[in-house]
Amino acid sequence: MRFRRFYIEGAIYFVTTVVHQRAPMFSDAAMVELLLDTLR
Repeated sequence: MRFRRFYIEGAIYFVTTVVHQRAPMFSDAAMVELLLDTLR
C-alpha cells in the first residue's frame, strides 16, 4: 500500500482515535509519543 504525506504549511490537525474495545492506550505518555512520531 502506498501512503502519501499531505502537507499544508501552518495547518493544524485534529485527530480522533478509538482503539480496540476502547482501551485507554493514550493515557500512557509513551503511546502518545509513538502516535505523534508516526504522524510527523
